[in-house]
Amino acid sequence: MSLSIALVDDHILVRNAIADLLRKNGFKIVCEADNGKILIEYLKKNGLPDIILLDINMPVMNGYETMECIAESYDKHKVIALSMYDDENSIIRMIKAGASGYLLKESKPAELLEAIETVYQKGFYHSSLVNTHLIKTLKSDNNNKKDKKSKIEFNTKELEILQLLCTEMSYKEIGSKLGLSSRTVESYRDSICEKTDINSRIGLVLYAIRNGFVKV
Repeated sequence: MSLSIALVDDHILVRNAIADLLRKNGFKIVCEADNGKILIEYLKKNGLPDIILLDINMPVMNGYETMECIAESYDKHKVIALSMYDDENSIIRMIKAGASGYLLKESKPAELLEAIETVYQKGFYHSSLVNTHLIKTLKSDNNNKKDKKSKIEFNTKELEILQLLCTEMSYKEIGSKLGLSSRTVESYRDSICEKTDINSRIGLVLYAIRNGFVKV
């Protein structure tokens, strides 16, 4: 079966290289776009392809805006964010918006092919950047439209910090907002990590979304 792929990237050389790789491996490129607006117009006329590969930094309509628009309009989308950004905020924003996976452009071709097949078959893909179990659970919960509160109990300050960790604010900015030092914020974060058995901010964000502490 030849999977249909929509490829959205404003760098023509990168887009052409990826398209050539995918065609050589039996995939069908049904849409090539250099911004999200063009993709959305394509989807309105043609519906969803099997997989969408979506860059983040684009003119007119960037990846974050495009992902949000796709998630609002289509229930069974399968989108892989393909970006140069490896920072927590970028990953968090795309996963919160509804991406099924996040892959760096510097990844090897074999990993891209694996990601496409995995997202198509399982609905999610992880790289070393993102925790597999949490993404799987998050996607499952979103599809079932069930927001369940965790049995873990947080005090008021921990809950407040957990919610702020789901924003783009730095630890220093969170501390400033709450009248705490960044070190104190990190101490609360460590306490939350210990309670949840999660060891990264990205993991905590996914946990918070999964359990209804923040809304996607």
